Amino acid sequence: MKKEKDELLKKARLRFKDSESAEQENRELFDRDTAFENGEQWTDEDKSERIGRPCIVINKVAGAVKQITGEARKNRPRIKVRPVDQNGDFAIAEVYTALIRNIENISDAESAYDAGYENAVRGGYGYWRVVTDYSDDTTFDQDIRIERIVNPNSVYYDQSSIRSDYSDAKYAFIVDVMHEDKFKEEFPKAQLASFESSKGEEESGWFADNTVRVAEYFYKVKAEKEVFLLANGKTVEIENPKIVEQFVEDHEIGARIAKTVSGDNLSEPQEFKRSRKVKYEKVMWCKMNGQEILEGPNEWPGKYIPIICCSGEEVWIQGKRVFRSTVRHAIDAQRLYNWSRSNTVETLAMAPKQPYHVTPEEIEGHERQWQEAHRKPQAYRLFNEVGLGRPQPSAPSIPNTGAYREAMVSSDDIKSTTGIFDASLGASGNETSGRAIAARQQQGNVATYVFIDNQARAIKYTAQILVDLIPKIYDTQRVVRLLNEDGAVGWLQINYEDPVTGEIVNDISVGRYDITFDVGPNYLTKRIEAADGMTKLAQTAPYAAPVLIPKIAKNLDWPGAEGLGDELKEIAQPQPNPEEQARIKAEVDKLALEVEAKKIDFQIKQIGLEEKKLDYDKTLLELQGKGLELKGKDLDNTKKFIDIQTPHKTG
Repeated sequence: MKKEKDELLKKARLRFKDSESAEQENRELFDRDTAFENGEQWTDEDKSERIGRPCIVINKVAGAVKQITGEARKNRPRIKVRPVDQNGDFAIAEVYTALIRNIENISDAESAYDAGYENAVRGGYGYWRVVTDYSDDTTFDQDIRIERIVNPNSVYYDQSSIRSDYSDAKYAFIVDVMHEDKFKEEFPKAQLASFESSKGEEESGWFADNTVRVAEYFYKVKAEKEVFLLANGKTVEIENPKIVEQFVEDHEIGARIAKTVSGDNLSEPQEFKRSRKVKYEKVMWCKMNGQEILEGPNEWPGKYIPIICCSGEEVWIQGKRVFRSTVRHAIDAQRLYNWSRSNTVETLAMAPKQPYHVTPEEIEGHERQWQEAHRKPQAYRLFNEVGLGRPQPSAPSIPNTGAYREAMVSSDDIKSTTGIFDASLGASGNETSGRAIAARQQQGNVATYVFIDNQARAIKYTAQILVDLIPKIYDTQRVVRLLNEDGAVGWLQINYEDPVTGEIVNDISVGRYDITFDVGPNYLTKRIEAADGMTKLAQTAPYAAPVLIPKIAKNLDWPGAEGLGDELKEIAQPQPNPEEQARIKAEVDKLALEVEAKKIDFQIKQIGLEEKKLDYDKTLLELQGKGLELKGKDLDNTKKFIDIQTPHKTG
């Protein structure tokens, strides 16, 4: 066992160094772009050359980032599960969908999605992860959670992967830094050795005093399993199956030989129809430092490495994956803009400092007043008349119009490189019609849609991981909470045996399912949008207001809006006055009497029909009796005829 762990640790170190080396350029660009968007837009060299001069930062790229991230928060991907094969059930697919919503809700998955997406927009990539844990300390039931990864540079993926979601990766690392005290508390027998870096701990930026670097290591290993199609239609996968043949009674064909299988999650033997062997890769997990395996290795229940990459723009250059942020191509334009604005401000700041041409005799005794002239306004300034006239200022400095024009050009360059133009930011332009304004705004949305689309794909991949995990984690009889699209909560018992039929009800392990999704406003936003649309419709069609007003109230996000809608619906119904009510009541009573009379007539007619039916039955019986008498006479005549035809014997 020790030898196997040593080999595992050695292989993990080599893989980590390969991944770290391949991703070095992406990580450096990530750090540069993120710091630049945060306002670090002057290099140290530029600052040293401009000591005492303005180094202004007017961060226009940050506005572009806010626009792109805000658009994603307004239009979130919505997951929907659908069945794939004939064993899938649409009702169970809805259970999957509602269960995923609940997992996202209790995990605060929106925070994970937003953090990963914002890192992708600012630096080029971001990550979040899926974890499993026990529901509480008193149960063996587990739950699934979605967690954010705050530092994207703590994730190292297999660089031989070519899929955008890394689903074909063979391994991945999540590196973390722990304080020595916490490390000793969690791993009291472990050595204080950090996980190695090819750049050295100091240079890598991960090492600090009194800290230890540890790594979670996910990796795939080749294995073989057998897939069984059970008699109940359920498909199970078993690595080490135990197959037994036995006689069973069949009410149609009598005794027959049946094959049963058990093993892994099948504690009780189950009859199966057919089976086949499959080679696959199972996912393993362990935690390690630089010298030893701290936890594991354990098998991860799913078939995917549960680390999700949300990429910005992904391009491949000379066979290498390169991530680009929205800031990447705007850096030079933003620096030019800062330089131009700084020079303009510097020129304006120098304007009040235009010197005067004076002689010592002209300002003798008033030196302090003249020395403060460039710092604060003065109502007057004294001088000595020595026959030279009043002191005259030197020629004013020429404004630096070139720097100002360069600032305007650089501002347009920033818009071009980020894809965010004035219309997308809400500024007015030459457009006059609503269609033209919307079209101009749409240009900015299309230019940056790659970021929103990549986030949607990452969330879809997350849902695939959840669909794979749900039947393996929620594999026992239990009650789960479901969350509908409108936020309503429901409860459902799954995987329980019907006491009458013996069948498993709400068995979420039967069938295969996949994911579809769309991007748009969430339910609350759609409710407000619906209320706004119905309000406009009520204004243009007042006759429809009694129908629309209760619906508008129900869609408003007010406390008690639902009850208010019901009350308005009742008020909207036309209420007759008392006289009208009395007239209507009289008419109703009259109609009731007429109906009652009709009922009595019908009953009388029915009684008459019954009497006629009795007479008919009596007549029929009489006829049948006469028929029997005739048959009897026929029999007597037949007998007499036989007696006549038969000769008598004599003695």
